[in-house]
Amino acid sequence: MNREETKKAIEVMQAYVDGEKVQVKVMHNSGWQGYGKGAPMWNWEKVDYRIKPKPREVWINSYSDRLRVDVFDTEDWAKHNCGRLGKTTKFLEVLEDE
Repeated sequence: MNREETKKAIEVMQAYVDGEKVQVKVMHNSGWQGYGKGAPMWNWEKVDYRIKPKPREVWINSYSDRLRVDVFDTEDWAKHNCGRLGKTTKFLEVLEDE
């Protein structure tokens, strides 16, 4: 394991210690899956590990007087730029279970 691979392993293991979900890929061509119950049996040579991605959130402003929509990273910024003819809606990404 080289220096960069070790840094990645530390990041994943620290995330596990901090309570985040870890996913595994047993064969390099299989999909990612949750680890399950109990502590992981770390085997970095045969198993790939990652921190389970979190879904992205965006806020969309749509307007009754035009066809355009505006996309924002934060709800506050979306509402600040909405105007009286706009409507702010939150969208949450749906992640495929791999």
